[in-house]
Amino acid sequence: MRKIYKMMIAVFAFFILVGIGQTQAKAANHVSDMDIDVTIHDDGSITVVQVWTGDFSDTDTTENYIPMVDGGVLELESFSVSENGQEYINIGDWDIDADFDEKAGKCGVNDTDDGFELCWGITEYGTHSYEVTYTMANAVMEFGDCVGTNYRFVNSGMSTTPTAVDLKISLENKTAITDEIADIWGFGYDGMIEFEDGCIHAYTESDIDEDGYMTILFSLEEGTITPTYTSDKTFDEVEETAKEGSDYGAGEMDDDFGVDDVLSFGAFFIYFGIIILVAIVGFVKRQINLRQREKLVKSIKQEAGYYRELPNEGNLEATYYLGESAGIIKEGDIIGARMLKLVMDGCLEVVEDTTSRRVLRGKNVKALKLVHEPKDDPLGLKLYNIIKVAAGSDAILQEKELPTYSKKNSSRIRKYITNCSSKGMQYALDKQLSIRKNFKAKQITQKDREELGQILGFKNYLEEFSLISEREMQEVSIWQEYLVFAYLLGIAQEVVKELKKHYPQFISEIEYYDASISCVYFYHCHTYSALAAAEAAERAAANAGSGGHASFGGGGGSFGGGGGGGSR
Repeated sequence: MRKIYKMMIAVFAFFILVGIGQTQAKAANHVSDMDIDVTIHDDGSITVVQVWTGDFSDTDTTENYIPMVDGGVLELESFSVSENGQEYINIGDWDIDADFDEKAGKCGVNDTDDGFELCWGITEYGTHSYEVTYTMANAVMEFGDCVGTNYRFVNSGMSTTPTAVDLKISLENKTAITDEIADIWGFGYDGMIEFEDGCIHAYTESDIDEDGYMTILFSLEEGTITPTYTSDKTFDEVEETAKEGSDYGAGEMDDDFGVDDVLSFGAFFIYFGIIILVAIVGFVKRQINLRQREKLVKSIKQEAGYYRELPNEGNLEATYYLGESAGIIKEGDIIGARMLKLVMDGCLEVVEDTTSRRVLRGKNVKALKLVHEPKDDPLGLKLYNIIKVAAGSDAILQEKELPTYSKKNSSRIRKYITNCSSKGMQYALDKQLSIRKNFKAKQITQKDREELGQILGFKNYLEEFSLISEREMQEVSIWQEYLVFAYLLGIAQEVVKELKKHYPQFISEIEYYDASISCVYFYHCHTYSALAAAEAAERAAANAGSGGHASFGGGGGSFGGGGGGGSR
């Protein structure tokens, strides 16, 4: 009897473990890419085509759905789903409780308290590329002085939150949507919204998290189209509501302020006072944290002694990320260090620029000649290609060309800096370090101290020339690498100056280093200044509706999508 009992327990345990294993192995459905094309019709209706590409293997789910909030305004005119040219059957009213097979190859609409849901069957577990098409009346409205909308195209809180979204909006009548006739803003995602080829183009630059969404606010000149629906609000009111809680900032205060608004005005001051108090507390905390980090760095520098090898396993981006996070290295200095590395590796050559007007004033002007692409260095190749485009057909980068390029292509320069930081952060993750941007000193582990100690110890070593032997000076390739890291640490010019004093027998090599560092420093500083100016202008333009970076928050008062959706 005991043997039978034990056998029953063993069998039961087996099935329990199998069930657990299946549960653990089961992956949630996920949309990797969502491409959205929107056509605005003359009557203000829009036709939206969403392509959901991803994996739908969760056997606990039977359907996909998009919740829509109609606000008592939107009207669904048509809805269809297809895949690989095969149209799903629209059955009208949708039963969310139907089983998997009953939903397969079908789509329909489920009414809700605040709108409706567009639903369709998963049909078969595995990878899919569903094409969801719907036409919505009254989506773009008349506002009296313009036409426009505030519309959510991707919901927050989706169970299948898309990794990447690419959205384009165009007019059916072929009128080009440009900055001259339109204002545009994006909310809820890390990415851009731009005027491109007569369309509005919005796209993500990093993964959307579960709280993310994509809401687009835009206005078009009166007469561009003739919507049948007229809003009971002004577009300024819609814009103000949408911008609340956004990076764009709230709208301006109403000019018609009177006695009846005194209480509201008092409440405003109380609210404003609370905001100021919170800001002050936050500022004080940041300052305390900054002082603690500075104290930490000082103590590590004293303990570090001298580190004769390249820090952080010679990973330039790791040194940049860790050093910049700790306040040892300036933001953006990786551009100069990377540019100097291209020179030291022979990919770029410092040459005389005889075409500059400053030459006529007796100035010695340097340019950078492109020689060959770097090998086995993806980040080096990216920067080389940026320089190549900026230099133009003569393949010689003159002093104004890279700053001009940076001003016109600030997003590409910023993305390059971000890519370098990302590589450095990956090093920190692989090493299980606690150092991140704005880290707290109390979070630092012994591993963190060792990695920062290598950076500070290497800086100590370069600053103490009595430790540098003549044998080390003769190893040219090592010193070229040393100077790249010295540039990142902001001491390259000081190091070269001291080298001239202590090692005059190597003056030709040192003069070459000096010229290279001075040339790179000029290009780096002017390029980064141009980037900063361009980003400031972009922020101002984005707030005015000329496109640029989207806002993480805001977008309130929108129609269209709401919250939730995905698979169930």
